Amino acid sequence: MQVRDIMTTAYETIPAGDSIYHAALIMRDEDVGMLPVVNEDGSLLGAVTDRDIVVRGLAEGREPDALVEEVMTPGIICCDAGDDLHTLARKMEQNQVRRVIVVDGKNTVVGVISLGDMATRTRDRDLGGEVLERISRPTAQV
Repeated sequence: MQVRDIMTTAYETIPAGDSIYHAALIMRDEDVGMLPVVNEDGSLLGAVTDRDIVVRGLAEGREPDALVEEVMTPGIICCDAGDDLHTLARKMEQNQVRRVIVVDGKNTVVGVISLGDMATRTRDRDLGGEVLERISRPTAQV
């Protein structure tokens, strides 16, 4: 099974220059916890999560009109729609991420895939649970 078989294609993105307040409104209205952050040309820059807004934004004293680019996570893990689902699952485990943005060859967002998608949209009922268990393990302390 490939990523394209279960990825979510109905998603919202947000420009890097938009406010964290607007990002929070979109997350509320769409019932999501992450938005892909894009350039003016639509190419992916990173992602902003509800946690980014709280921890890097509000907890650090930023106002609601602070820019998404100030709190977003750059250099995120991405995949291609044609990637094998089990390979992506291992990538998610290794990087301890629950969501991955799906991009095309031009780095344009074409979908989002989450641990929830793996748990509910595959015939492999154990895959989601296995990935969750491995993602949730604490990393080794240095």
